[in-house]
Amino acid sequence: MDNHELIKNDERLHGWLLQRHLQEHAEGLIPALIGNIVNAIVAGVLFWQKMSPVAVIVGIAVMSGIVLHRFHISRKVAVVGAGETVRLQSISQEVTVNAAILGGSWGLASFYMMTMGSPADHMFAGILGSGMMAAGTITYRTLPKAAFAYLIAAGGASFAALFIVQGPAAIAAMVLLACFLFILMASVRKTFDRSCIRHLHEHELSESAETIR
Repeated sequence: MDNHELIKNDERLHGWLLQRHLQEHAEGLIPALIGNIVNAIVAGVLFWQKMSPVAVIVGIAVMSGIVLHRFHISRKVAVVGAGETVRLQSISQEVTVNAAILGGSWGLASFYMMTMGSPADHMFAGILGSGMMAAGTITYRTLPKAAFAYLIAAGGASFAALFIVQGPAAIAAMVLLACFLFILMASVRKTFDRSCIRHLHEHELSESAETIR
């Protein structure tokens, strides 16, 4: 029986492992939250005179609200025990939904920049989009469903923008974007598998110590 089957068939172990992964996600959240808000402000400043200032302020406020809600979700993990599998799964689902909304928001921002902006804005959108997708891969590395939701939402909007822009460069960019997303998703899966192995080893050592006592 492989590790995935072992976890699937043992509800107590599944809950313990999910709690560990949610805790890891929560521990590295502050830099990610700051990064999202700073990037939203930078993008807002860039488009301050190209869009309605009200729209820019609303956009920054919405993005800040999404990431602060993500922080609120992560705080729930501290008060949920490893044996409360249903509650842990509910929190994990909330993280996934929030990730999809966050990824979609960045995707829409990139979509606007690539379809309505200048060539310089297109360059900025490419840097911002790829950077945020890479950052999302890191912060959601122990929660693959959330990571995939984030990447699909962000990447899907970028694909749509490139399809509208058209031209040889846009087609080449779509191919590169597909490769980039494939690499990021493969990285998430590999990192998650390694994390499971590490935590299972930790669990086995803990169980052995309890048996000896």
